Amino acid sequence: MTSVREGNQLNPVRKQIVEEAAKYLGHPYVWGGTSLTNGADCSGFVQSLFAKFGYSLPRVAEAQSQSGTQIPVADAEPGDLIFYARNGYVYHVALYIGDGKTIEAYGTAYGIIQYTVAQNPDAVWACRILPD
Repeated sequence: MTSVREGNQLNPVRKQIVEEAAKYLGHPYVWGGTSLTNGADCSGFVQSLFAKFGYSLPRVAEAQSQSGTQIPVADAEPGDLIFYARNGYVYHVALYIGDGKTIEAYGTAYGIIQYTVAQNPDAVWACRILPD
């Protein structure tokens, strides 16, 4: 993957979702969890975050990857979702926040963190849920 471009002008909801996600940095990762404050896994984090803004997403990353409009990772804009897969199976989802970075529920040892898309070569596509 090369670089991930930034949108010229963001829909205000995109900015609000990114700002809201940042409030949960450092919160715990809990397998199967959906609580933004008490713990969520990757798909629970994304599902609960988007629900705060009136968007209904499926519970697991594989199903979330079929939501919205699938786009190349290189075309992701803040507020889009990045999906990671191995052997054709989507195992992880993260919220793209711009500048090649994501906010995601990464694992028990890390919790909700900011991460770099390029650090994980399994990024296979992005999905656009929010309007431009």
